[in-house]
Amino acid sequence: MEEKIKIPIYHVYRKGIKNFSSIDNFLENVNSSRIYLIDDNTFRGREINFKVLKEISPVIETWYEANIRWIDDVTDILVAGAEISVMAGEKINERLLKNVLKITNNVAIHSDDDFLLEKFIENGGFYVITDIPFLKGKRFIIKDEWLIEV
Repeated sequence: MEEKIKIPIYHVYRKGIKNFSSIDNFLENVNSSRIYLIDDNTFRGREINFKVLKEISPVIETWYEANIRWIDDVTDILVAGAEISVMAGEKINERLLKNVLKITNNVAIHSDDDFLLEKFIENGGFYVITDIPFLKGKRFIIKDEWLIEV
């Protein structure tokens, strides 16, 4: 039986990672080959923190969630080194999903919107992060600061 994916979650906050004094401190103390970063700043109207992503992603495989506003956000996250760009936020719509999935499959969607989840899968998406039962793709939930495959 295939082992389920379980990834620890950390939060990008201001200029670093929440609860760590520096990126070096974070890298020294994280004992995982893959992490899930949520860029909290983007949900407060700030820009994506590519500096943090560029420092961490060469060392640790990274799923990076941000408040995506347009297709360039997704591609820039991948170019900066993320393994998976996690699309979240109010600007996610059917058109954006179609356009993103035309250029890459290294994306996930974090949503509880049935319509968006269906459109994501219909257009070739695979990783779905949602609390609602969803039988298509590879579904994950967020629980106790872990991304857990269900």
